[in-house]
Amino acid sequence: MNMRLMQTKMLSRGIRNCVIAVALLAAAGAQAFSLIGPLTSWQVVGLAYGFGEDIGGPMYRDEGFRWNVPVITYGFDKSFIDYFGPNGVKAIDEAFLYFNDLPRVTQMSTNLEEYSTSTLRENFSAGAMSIIDVKSTAMSLIMEELGFADPIRYTFTLRSRSVVGTPPVTNYATIMRNFDPVTWTESRYVNGKLYSYQIQEFRLPDHADALEFVSLGEDDRQTIPVASGLARITLDGSVSDSGAAGSTAPGLFRIGLTRDDVGGIRWLYRPSNFAMETLLPTITAGFALGARGAWIPFTGLTNDVTVTNGQVIGTNQFVSQGWRGGRNHMRFQRAFFDPIFGQTFVTLTNAYTDVTVTTNRTLVVQALQRAINGPDFLFLSEDLGLVQNLVPALLRRTGTAGWINNDAINGADETALSAGPGVIAPPVQISFSKLLPYFLNFTSAFLDDFPGEGDAAFSGVWGSFDGSTNAPIIYPVGGPLTLQQLRQQILRGER
Repeated sequence: MNMRLMQTKMLSRGIRNCVIAVALLAAAGAQAFSLIGPLTSWQVVGLAYGFGEDIGGPMYRDEGFRWNVPVITYGFDKSFIDYFGPNGVKAIDEAFLYFNDLPRVTQMSTNLEEYSTSTLRENFSAGAMSIIDVKSTAMSLIMEELGFADPIRYTFTLRSRSVVGTPPVTNYATIMRNFDPVTWTESRYVNGKLYSYQIQEFRLPDHADALEFVSLGEDDRQTIPVASGLARITLDGSVSDSGAAGSTAPGLFRIGLTRDDVGGIRWLYRPSNFAMETLLPTITAGFALGARGAWIPFTGLTNDVTVTNGQVIGTNQFVSQGWRGGRNHMRFQRAFFDPIFGQTFVTLTNAYTDVTVTTNRTLVVQALQRAINGPDFLFLSEDLGLVQNLVPALLRRTGTAGWINNDAINGADETALSAGPGVIAPPVQISFSKLLPYFLNFTSAFLDDFPGEGDAAFSGVWGSFDGSTNAPIIYPVGGPLTLQQLRQQILRGER
């Protein structure tokens, strides 16, 4: 075996064994998070993976994908600004503010007691008028694009489904992909609520799923984490297994990230969470550490060169592949349109210090820079097509196909049954449908009349609202319906 690969595997196993040892010493918790990454070979439709708008599947705790740059930019396409206007832009700003307000993960308490398990609220007036909150919806999609899956959906999930014997019977293997951010072990709790599961079979398409549920009749909507979207828990306690992109619920809104959301961020982005990573291809050598050189080794020779394995490394080179911890804190920065042309983005250059351990165990501190020619997160408003050739899709976001999979350099999984750890690569596009409101009519052989607006189902509209007495804002700007017209429809029963 190649000596460098052997060293990489040994260091990988050593780090992971330390993680497991610490986990076994910790006390049991009542919180959890799930990670998302590209679908693996066993995550197939027959086991309820890769459905509809799914962008990936649940990862094991050491397979997470994350951003490894300190500043992440976001901005708005002209289509978003035209549809949502200044209030819609403000709603997205407020969504990112919850993430910017987080402290460094090393400054969080051990049990995360400073964060609430209950951040979901309901505006009954907005709910009656079928208004969907833009800010809260964006928060869920941002969590997903930071590397987090729906922790309720993947508290229990199928690993296998096999038909054996005569007469045939179906057997299932169910695993857990939900992890406690304090003990780092698998957990059946989400924000303090205990979940169990029941396997169900479906025919269109043919698949099975381990569907989670909570205690009978218990209304736990407020404890649903941001990473789970705005899904409602039904009266019998079962939970919709739709992902964050499909979990929009009129009248519900967020007042912050939940404890489990923050716990997931702490796990994935903590400095002690080491993984062998490569840098984004747009990163180059910088000059943050001194005027004469691009990088300096931790022990230091000069600002211009260092010696690694007896070879001189020049000032225009840097280490891309190495062991890196999480960034500890992320900052989201808005990227603005060019003030003259109003179409292109102003290029930003982010200079920062990178700390890495090379494959031969040399600790390196290097100055890097990233030229940002467009926003890492771009928000749009588009016609997103139809779902099952019937109703307009409400949301779309960039999938995991472009994420950098570093499984092969992290003690390679030779069976190829896992993905990651890896690095999330920009750009990310998040699109809101511009077809709201729409009206849905069904026909039947038993109906004598042709359908019309009077018997149509109303889709609802995008909006912004909170828990105050302020009237909700509805979109699009200058659209076909005013707030007064929405109220009139409610009174006439036309939605």
